Amino acid sequence: MTKATAEILSLLATAESKIESMRLELARANKIPVARKIPASIEQVQSVVAMSFSRPVGIMTEKSRAAQIVWPRQIAMALAYELTGLTLVEVGRRFGGRDHGTVCHAIKTVANRCETDPDSNELVSRLRERLSAKK
Repeated sequence: MTKATAEILSLLATAESKIESMRLELARANKIPVARKIPASIEQVQSVVAMSFSRPVGIMTEKSRAAQIVWPRQIAMALAYELTGLTLVEVGRRFGGRDHGTVCHAIKTVANRCETDPDSNELVSRLRERLSAKK
């Protein structure tokens, strides 16, 4: 991932967080009930992805760089960012204290692999559907 892409993802995450915060503040100030979608939780994402690879959920926060651990963790980070509404920084923190750049890299890696590998694309799509159904 290029530095510019990482910066754009970081800015986007910050903007999304600020917009949501402003929306809630405005609603509270005007005493408007706020309808919030119920996002998947980080724990659900980590658990579902780990189970799909027949791995313990603890791999999601390990420091290991072994391929059989990194790929499931990258999928989980990408889906966590997509489905939980958390910032890149918060997702990274919940995956063993990783920084936002690691989460950006995971998102890009998953997207690229899904574009070139139909099996990976199918797997990620199935996981996304399963997690979306759990909301």
